[in-house]
Amino acid sequence: MLAPVVNPAGPGQTAVLDLLNLLALIGFALGQRRKARPVTLPLLLPLLLIAAGSLLATAGAASLGATGLTLAQDLYLYLWFVMLVSLMHERGDLKALRVAWFWTASGVALVGLIGLPRAGLTELSGLAGPRAAATLYNPNMCADYLVLSVFNALSLADQVRARWRGLSLGLLLVALMATKSNGGWVCLGLGLAVWAILRIAAGGAAAPRIAGLIAVVLATALVAGWSLWEGRSGEAWARRMVARTYLVRIEHSSDTREAIWRGLVSDLRRSPLGIGPGNSAARELAIGERLRPDSFRAKEAHSDYLAYAAERGPLGLAGLLLATAAVFVRVWRGGAALTRRSGSARRAAAIRAALLGALVATTVHSLVIEKLHFRHAWLFLAMAWTLTGAPDQPWRVVASRNGLGHAGRGTRWRGEGEPAARPAARLVTGTGA
Repeated sequence: MLAPVVNPAGPGQTAVLDLLNLLALIGFALGQRRKARPVTLPLLLPLLLIAAGSLLATAGAASLGATGLTLAQDLYLYLWFVMLVSLMHERGDLKALRVAWFWTASGVALVGLIGLPRAGLTELSGLAGPRAAATLYNPNMCADYLVLSVFNALSLADQVRARWRGLSLGLLLVALMATKSNGGWVCLGLGLAVWAILRIAAGGAAAPRIAGLIAVVLATALVAGWSLWEGRSGEAWARRMVARTYLVRIEHSSDTREAIWRGLVSDLRRSPLGIGPGNSAARELAIGERLRPDSFRAKEAHSDYLAYAAERGPLGLAGLLLATAAVFVRVWRGGAALTRRSGSARRAAAIRAALLGALVATTVHSLVIEKLHFRHAWLFLAMAWTLTGAPDQPWRVVASRNGLGHAGRGTRWRGEGEPAARPAARLVTGTGA
C-alpha cells in the first residue's frame, strides 16, 4: 500500500518504494525456483507489439538516455505487475488488499488537505492557490490516484461499514477538488455513470437506492437550472462562478495541450516509426513555439495514446489499444470468476461494476495525461486482472482459444487437486494469462 507514497522523489522519479520492489522482485524470482506453479506473463502479445514498436522507434531517438530510462521503467513496472498477479492469485476477492487501499487512500487525501495553507471552499475551488499533491509527484497524479480510490471504496459494499465508506468518499472528493484537476472530475463522472448503470442493471437491494439518488441529483440540477433561467440571471451567474473557479483553466489547458499535440503530430509525420520512447520532452522547440518562457525544451505528450503513437509508432499504439481491449474484455466477462472468488453474486456484481467504472475512468484520463508510469495504476490493473481470473487456477489457462485470457470454450483449468505438470517453475505466456 506504499504505491502512492513516492515523495521524496529520487533521480528519474524513483522512490524508496522502488528499492523495496526491487528486493521483492529478486526474492520472488528466487522463490519461483522452488515452486511448481507456473509464472504467467499477462498481456504478452500487446507487450511484444509495444516492444517491437519501441525498438524500431529507437533508431530515430534524439535522446538515447531518455529512451533507455523509459524502457527500463517499462520493464520494471511490467515485472512488478507479473509478481503482483502471481502473489494475489490465491487470495480470493482481495478484500484485505482493497480494505488496505481504502484506508491508505483516506490517509493520502487527509495529508493532501492538511498540506494546504487554507482549506475553505473558496480556496479549494478557486483558480489561484496551491494544488494538493499529497504524497505523490504532482496534482494530476494525485487526482488519478483519488479517482481509482473512489471506485475501490465502491467495490467494498457490504465489506466495510456504510458510514466509513461514506466518510472516506466525502474525504476523497474534497481532496480531488483540492487537486484542481478538471480531467480528474471528467473521468470520475464518466466512470460513475458506467458504475451506476451496471449496479442498477444488476438489481438487488442497492439498485433502487442508487436510482433514487440519481433521480434526486438530476431533479435538483434541473430545478436549479430552471430557476436561474427564469430569473434571467443564470448565464451571468454561471459566468461569474466559472471565472472564480479552476474551471476557467480548461481553456488554457486545452490550448497548451493542443500546442504540444500539434508538435508531436508534425514530428510523427517526419518519423512515422516514432521519435523514440521518452523523447516527447526531449525535443527542442523554435523560439515562437516555446511552451516555457525560460526553456526551449518541449513538454511531455500529456496523453498516453498520442505519446505511444508519436514515440513508438503504429506498432506501439496498436499494442496499447490491444492491451486496453483485453483488460476490458476480461473484466466484462469475469462475473463468474468474481462470484467464485467472493462467494456471493451480489458482492461480485458490486466489485465488477466498480472495476469497469474505474477502467472507463482511467482509460478516459489517459487521453489528457500520461499515467502508464504511475505505480498505483499498475497495482489497480493487477487487482482487476486477478479478481477476474478463476480462483482455483487463476495463474493460467492450460489451453485457450479466445486469446484474451479468460475461460471460454476449449479451455481447461487445472483443478486444486490436480498435480503440477513438473516440479520446476515454468513460464506460461499468452495475450492474457
